[in-house]
Amino acid sequence: MTRTDFAGASFDLLTEDCRDTLWNAPAEEFSAMYLQGVTPDCLDAVQLREWLRNPPGKKPMYADPNNLEATDGKTRGMPN
Repeated sequence: MTRTDFAGASFDLLTEDCRDTLWNAPAEEFSAMYLQGVTPDCLDAVQLREWLRNPPGKKPMYADPNNLEATDGKTRGMPN
């Protein structure tokens, strides 16, 4: 986890506007902005809530057991 992402850097904690502001900041301002971390006005609460409710479902390799074809009981993806 870094100050701007979570879940193995799969998801960004920053809203799109704040992320653009951070990554396009002048070099002399970037460090201070990055070290500040995610402020309440920049938190992407939707992404964070979705992750907290269903972490396996948010992972790219998630295999929904209800939508799998016959695989002899084998599934792939993040275990619950």
